[in-house]
Amino acid sequence: MPIYIAVHGGAGYHSTANEDRKATKRALKMSCHAALRAFASAQTSACEEELPSIALIAAEAAVCVLEDDGALNAGYGSNLTEAGTVECDAAVMLARSSSSGMAGAPGAPLAEFGSVAAASGIKNPISAARAVLENARRPDVLGRVPPMTLSGRGARDFAAGHGIEVVTDEQLICERARSEWEYWTTQLKQVHVGLAFKEEILNLEGASHLPAKAVTSVEKTAPLNLHAHQDTVGAVCLHIPPLGEPSAAAGVSSGGLLLKHPGRIGEAALYGAGCWAGVVGKADTDATRSWMACSVSGTGEAIMRANLARRIADELDHAWDARVVTSGADEGDGDTEMTDGELDVHQILYDVLEHEFGHSGIERAGDGCDKPTVGVLVMVGTAEAVRLYSAFTAASMAVAYAREDSVRAHILSQQSVKPGTIYVETHTLCSRAVGTNMTG
Repeated sequence: MPIYIAVHGGAGYHSTANEDRKATKRALKMSCHAALRAFASAQTSACEEELPSIALIAAEAAVCVLEDDGALNAGYGSNLTEAGTVECDAAVMLARSSSSGMAGAPGAPLAEFGSVAAASGIKNPISAARAVLENARRPDVLGRVPPMTLSGRGARDFAAGHGIEVVTDEQLICERARSEWEYWTTQLKQVHVGLAFKEEILNLEGASHLPAKAVTSVEKTAPLNLHAHQDTVGAVCLHIPPLGEPSAAAGVSSGGLLLKHPGRIGEAALYGAGCWAGVVGKADTDATRSWMACSVSGTGEAIMRANLARRIADELDHAWDARVVTSGADEGDGDTEMTDGELDVHQILYDVLEHEFGHSGIERAGDGCDKPTVGVLVMVGTAEAVRLYSAFTAASMAVAYAREDSVRAHILSQQSVKPGTIYVETHTLCSRAVGTNMTG
């Protein structure tokens, strides 16, 4: 099968209720099926110029289904801002050979990116991100540099002008999101009132005069579970045909943090942070290249600081070029190994997450990201083998993948989540899955 697709419903907390888990798995499976249908349709109807973009077409179709599902934090299911509105971030990236008439040396890999940020009124933000990507291919009559990211009203107007469905703000607010917004807005107001009362009492004659009930009311109204529904969704896709040009695509879409400040932009819109697609190493031909696609979920500000998706791609690149082979390496050559000529992606992911998110008990001051969480979905493949990796520091991560005619969905969970715990699972597509729990 020349197409491989995997999707995620985010890393974070997924309800243990059976019905909630079924709803999440159902959405992920439908997403994979939509990608396979889009791929089949593109194969038969796409013109020659569109064939190198088949991976992108499949990834977009997958994410559109996730955006339309009210159980997930993207599109219609998006968390609401502090003002009670929907503002979405989304991005896509495509890597392919440039021998199909695009600029660059024959056969050289070409990477394209497009995104929208803090966008309201777009039914499927991922489709708007793809439109931004494809718009950059068209020469401008005045030679202007085309945008790579559009935000706010400009993103909505651009989407409408390129045939992307736009809707009213109300049409993107699902019942669950509104209910959660109303509840946590009330909690926030109560906390503010309680804190103001506490400060007023303390200013009178000291903490000893503060009524015990006042402290208790503040503590009890603290929004301890505010971050329970912060899942960013995404997809990764590799198209590796027996003949023709391979390609890799990644997409990510998010409604962002619940009660976020209007105008806040998260990792899902930033180049190199929320998704990445490219070639691993410096092989000269499509037949010998290893392709990768990555989609990220988690604490946006921390992910942006790490530029995480690109960081993972760079680490894979460096390891590949170093040619560290287990059978021929001397001790002390480094921790990264290659098994049977393949990179130990499992170890690379663990090392990156440990460095950026493996909390060592040292809390960062003043940035609100003292204990960030993250989840990554990475697909790496050649003509001989395609493998899928999911790695996360959160309580759980929802993933699904399609191989040949079957689709499988899982909500991966850690037995215990404590600072430094990183879970990495590897799926060799068309083989059985192997999981490993690694702690720092």
